[in-house]
Amino acid sequence: MFLHVALALASLRQAGATSMKMDYLRLTNVRTDPITHPGGLSTHVHSFYGSSEAAPSTTYKKLRKAAGNTANVEENKSLYWHPTIYRYDKRRGRFTVQNTSYFSTYYIWPTGETTAFPDGFKMIGGGAGTLADSRPEADCSNPGPCPDGDCERWNDFFPATTCGELEMSMLMPSCWDGANLDSADHRSHVAYPKRGEADGKCPKTHPVRLPQIAVFTRIAPYLGGVHLFSDGTGYFHADYFSGWKAKKLQKVLDRCENDFMFSASNGWCEDHVTFRDAPKDEEIEDDELREKLVPLQPPAFEATAISDEAVDDVPSLPGENEPLVNPTPRCAEQGSKKACKALRYSDTEFPLGGKFGERRACEWTADYEDDEDGDEDEEDEDEDRRLEDEKEKRCIAKDACGELKSKKKCKKHGAASRCARAAVASRASARKH
Repeated sequence: MFLHVALALASLRQAGATSMKMDYLRLTNVRTDPITHPGGLSTHVHSFYGSSEAAPSTTYKKLRKAAGNTANVEENKSLYWHPTIYRYDKRRGRFTVQNTSYFSTYYIWPTGETTAFPDGFKMIGGGAGTLADSRPEADCSNPGPCPDGDCERWNDFFPATTCGELEMSMLMPSCWDGANLDSADHRSHVAYPKRGEADGKCPKTHPVRLPQIAVFTRIAPYLGGVHLFSDGTGYFHADYFSGWKAKKLQKVLDRCENDFMFSASNGWCEDHVTFRDAPKDEEIEDDELREKLVPLQPPAFEATAISDEAVDDVPSLPGENEPLVNPTPRCAEQGSKKACKALRYSDTEFPLGGKFGERRACEWTADYEDDEDGDEDEEDEDEDRRLEDEKEKRCIAKDACGELKSKKKCKKHGAASRCARAAVASRASARKH
């Protein structure tokens, strides 16, 4: 019945483009998961956002009746969670929770072609095996040095350097089989659209288009050093339990249109939903945005009602998760000219295909600027050589995608490095935090 009704409604609507941004503060960090472990503790700690329900036995009815909500949209009673982020202190041998500054979801959809999440809908997105579609990213703003000069890291997601802010993002599946609110693995009833695009074609097995949820979470400041998720990996995944009234969300999906088919910081649909932190302001800074959310927060969540185990400043990850230490080599970590020049694209985080994979990925160079005029006498050249010898040389990454000079080569040899997605990158660059 779900599938028949959803497809019939979609055929009557006409498409536009819409993005709706909603912001949240963290509800709690606790080792529970209402989707995968409704009867007890989960395998790792999660950070929760949204409706003030996070117990293993959480149901759609409980989400709707929850007394509080960390979100800024009144009608959105949904619950979102991802593995908690930890930093490992090698000196002390302890794992400490890195609390997020704030969390956002961008709902992105073709107006008039999209079906609301049915009441009680659940799904998991992202993680290992979905990287091409879920597009996990960790964007470091105002990068600084590694703490104490130690650039060790245990995975490819979290940088070893400090950052003014680390913004992490990923995409959830947005194609549905039209029949099941959940599935045994909590993934099979949904799928990613073609190229992971919000308006990409859905597979025949999952023909019903849902709003794409782009998940963003942030740490500010980010201290650098060894970071990992609570499951011991660097793979970003997230869980979603819809708390919307499907009929209300459907009206928003049908009526709001703002021409943003990407994560737009100034796309809100404020005429269609109730923003608790209104009025919305395009010029607002992150700190101001967060401060506006603080008075909206529910009372402190009693995580001890679920589990009294310690989850912060612990000698091992809760749930007995062993860290997976398997970072891909990066140019910036190569300390010698020989190691720098030996690194090939096929061995790095930008694994170009074909003959391009065997090209050098890095350049050993001094950190200095050439004379812009280009007019140097012999004495100046001698002085420049002397200064260059004195400067500390370093290994820097070359432009992997720049090696591919045609669209055909880009698609064939650069897919794993996302070189074929220049249009997406250019649109994302216009996005504010």
